[in-house]
Amino acid sequence: MPRCLEAKREYARKYAEENKEARREYNRKYIAENKEKSLAKAKQFYQENKEKILEEKKKYRQENPKKMIIQGWKRQGIIGDYDEIYERYLRTNECEMCGSEMCYGLSGDARTADHDHETGELRAIICRRCNSRRK
Repeated sequence: MPRCLEAKREYARKYAEENKEARREYNRKYIAENKEKSLAKAKQFYQENKEKILEEKKKYRQENPKKMIIQGWKRQGIIGDYDEIYERYLRTNECEMCGSEMCYGLSGDARTADHDHETGELRAIICRRCNSRRK
């Protein structure tokens, strides 16, 4: 690679690093001003790359189950030491309300982290049936 090209790349990399926040702000402003155009472009990109995107998401979920579960808890508003809660979640094999054996998945005997919706504090690891009755 010619030296001048290497120097240009190095300059561009350094410039981008030094002006990261200004570039982010410019991008936010551009997207806000061109929302419809940006959404159309994003939608088109998704349609053209749908299979690849879905495959990458599936692979990520399979390789990072802990992150995915904790991410879900954060969205639900659960607060606390997530590593500790996750370990408790994995160790709990019986519902802490009815005592039935629990499993992973979407069935009625699947485990779920029950929490207080006002405080976000974890109450118990219970089966999905008990969680439905509790609401």
